[in-house]
Amino acid sequence: MRKDRLRKVTLEQIAMRMLEEGKPLTAHEYKSLGSAPIRYSTAIRIFGRWERVLSYIESSLPKVWEELTNPPKPVEPKVEVTTKPAMAKVIKPKPGVRKVVQPKVSVKKEIEDE
Repeated sequence: MRKDRLRKVTLEQIAMRMLEEGKPLTAHEYKSLGSAPIRYSTAIRIFGRWERVLSYIESSLPKVWEELTNPPKPVEPKVEVTTKPAMAKVIKPKPGVRKVVQPKVSVKKEIEDE
């Protein structure tokens, strides 16, 4: 009974650390973490191989595995509609001073108009 509880607690801590990272970690990535809750060697002593750790997470904690393998899609930022004139450009060189610059008329357009 003690070994089952130890395996469960260890697995939950490793899974929560993977959730913080946002993906299932490879053995090398887990070893390189500076603040892992369970040492890599302890996990290997309990589970045997790193692949078994991942398979235990997949079978014992399916909701966590789902979050790890299928992260939520990012929300697209809202686009603000501006009501400024399309042709005028506003330049703010200093606070409190506002200049409106009109766009330059192209030479080709003037020649075509004549």
